[in-house]
Amino acid sequence: MTEIDELIQFGNENDRLDFKLIQYKKEMYVDLLKDIMAMANSHTKDDRYIIIGLKPKSAVDRGLVGIKDIITDSASYQQLVHNNIEPELSIEYFDYKFSEFDLAIFKISRCDSPPYLMKKDYCKLSKGDGYVRKASRNEKLTRNDYDIYYQNKCDEKYFNEDVTFSFITENEKNEITLVSCNRNELPSEIARKRIENILIIKKAKAERFKDNSIVNMFDLQANYIQNLHGSSSYENRDIPTLERNLNSVEETYSHNDNYYLFEKNSNKCNIKITINGNKYIKNAIIVVTIPKIKGLIVSDKVYTDPGSSINNVNYPNVNNSTNSIIIKNYIGDIPHLLVKDAFKIPIRILASDKIQEKTLLLKIELFGENIKTSISREIIVPLSIKLN
Repeated sequence: MTEIDELIQFGNENDRLDFKLIQYKKEMYVDLLKDIMAMANSHTKDDRYIIIGLKPKSAVDRGLVGIKDIITDSASYQQLVHNNIEPELSIEYFDYKFSEFDLAIFKISRCDSPPYLMKKDYCKLSKGDGYVRKASRNEKLTRNDYDIYYQNKCDEKYFNEDVTFSFITENEKNEITLVSCNRNELPSEIARKRIENILIIKKAKAERFKDNSIVNMFDLQANYIQNLHGSSSYENRDIPTLERNLNSVEETYSHNDNYYLFEKNSNKCNIKITINGNKYIKNAIIVVTIPKIKGLIVSDKVYTDPGSSINNVNYPNVNNSTNSIIIKNYIGDIPHLLVKDAFKIPIRILASDKIQEKTLLLKIELFGENIKTSISREIIVPLSIKLN
């Protein structure tokens, strides 16, 4: 059953549907213009219909009588509308067979520039007159109607399509892996143990030689070798230097520790954005809010391996508030029907296996030059234990 068949058989008069018993004769053209304007100005996005040849009385009695005379030429009605209504309005008028009845139908569609008004005087209608269909009645346009049209026009320039967000990691999974990071494997801890062992050996050796001149000889020799060859080997350093090294080992190896944690063990995460429509988003900015959880850290930069470099300018801005981790990034234009990564460089999320939660809630806000306020979504990301 077609949409028109359903309207004929079951439809009631409303803001997009009207029924008439007879065709519009020349003496009825004022009514025709009012009816066309009213339908075109209706606050609906659907096609509008005026179906001629019936006048339903109930769901059972559809009042079908059909058209007995010749169907009026569509061009006559189209010319009448063209000469008297502005802006330009497209209408169709055609015959339609339903059961054994011959009907005629006006179809008014693509009414995307309301309000539609009289562009000149015509009989009882004056230039600037306008009507709107409300429920089953035609009413003269009011200030409120004009306000609605104006607001709709303003809203049209804004993005109003559907957007989907999906969380993805470098392994093409939509989950964050919890890892067990043994502190003893940190470069700073490895260096600490090495320095401590060397100090034990050197102090034991120094203890065997009570003669300070001999001890000094060893120390001077160590310093000489270090200065001569530029050696950073702890074995070639004297005891005072090693003790200073031990006190500052965490600071010295902080970059190495962060590289180990965030590049070797973290989740490299991104958010993929898809516009399911025909508009694009201009100059988009994304804001992702992650709740603070014990054992979860988001790196604020990319830590590089010695000798390599990554442009951290392209890494998202990561800030810590009292209860949240807030990630911001400028995306630029987001085309429709294409998948766009929210981050040029994926964010590094380190999640310890000490975390008790099973899921992580990400709150997303997308801003853009053509987004009226923002697009807000929530993503629930599973947390899973890494199997070694």
